[in-house]
Amino acid sequence: MPDAEPISGHSPTPDSFDIKPSVHRASETEYRFDVYLDAMASKDYFGKGICTWVIDYAALTLRPTGAPDEYSLAAFMSHAEIETELPISMYWQRKLYGTSRPHPQPVSESALKREEFAKYRDPDLSDTISVTLQAKELRP
Repeated sequence: MPDAEPISGHSPTPDSFDIKPSVHRASETEYRFDVYLDAMASKDYFGKGICTWVIDYAALTLRPTGAPDEYSLAAFMSHAEIETELPISMYWQRKLYGTSRPHPQPVSESALKREEFAKYRDPDLSDTISVTLQAKELRP
């Protein structure tokens, strides 16, 4: 990192970086987006040695109708989950799909794995929306 500001001690560069990939419709029920684990090149950005980067997580946030006051639906995969390349099924409450928030602050409903959904919401998954996230290495 470059030297910190002499008075504030604040570093002039961020300690994280977000990459917002495009989502593509693959079929009636499947959407895809690409997250590259090596999207940030390892190199000497500041003349102080090689900077390396690690992806913390991949996240998907959906707004069913796109209205600014509706609940958004979010799903996350950790770095460890991405590396396993195993599918991860998660669930949202169907009743929130496309509904407006009761107050102006942004509210996002996070998808939960089956065990978490049963513990914090309802063990009956019949009134849910499911999403399955899976990382796959692109091979030529």
